[in-house]
Amino acid sequence: MFDLFRRATVGVSIVVCLTAAACHSGGNKPLGARWTGGPGLGGGDRGGTVVADPVFGNETLPGAPVGADTVYFEYNSYALGKPAMVGLERFAREMNSRPGMAAITIEGHCDERGTQEYNLALGERRADAVRKFLAGLGVSRERISTISYGEEMPADHGHDEVAWTKNRRTEFRPAS
Repeated sequence: MFDLFRRATVGVSIVVCLTAAACHSGGNKPLGARWTGGPGLGGGDRGGTVVADPVFGNETLPGAPVGADTVYFEYNSYALGKPAMVGLERFAREMNSRPGMAAITIEGHCDERGTQEYNLALGERRADAVRKFLAGLGVSRERISTISYGEEMPADHGHDEVAWTKNRRTEFRPAS
């Protein structure tokens, strides 16, 4: 029993060290995503307690608005995690079954780290990743537009990992 506990502790310590190193690497290159919880459809790289979203069946950050059409991303990433894909598949089925449903704009957002130019490009890659995934599931490209706001429209104005996790996202809005 003690050996199992010690192995688990060592494993957790390694993960924490690697995560801390990745968060402080200074670079701003896509690293790939893993989804560990975020409101609505997606995820971020924040661990901790999560609760179920009754609309999309995904996990959400505690205190986040339930049912928000939001995909969260890891630091420096525009890759979609498997649970985010499951939520997007449900969203695509809904759009495909309702041809009269309004077109959407996918907004790409980033946290405040990185240059303005890089963050605009990363926000665009995030929105494009979601658009391409939905289009691959049969949602007409004419019903999906994208825009990047980079770091200009934070969901949380804080300057810490909690705020940054909320700001690395895409959001769906009705197309105007």
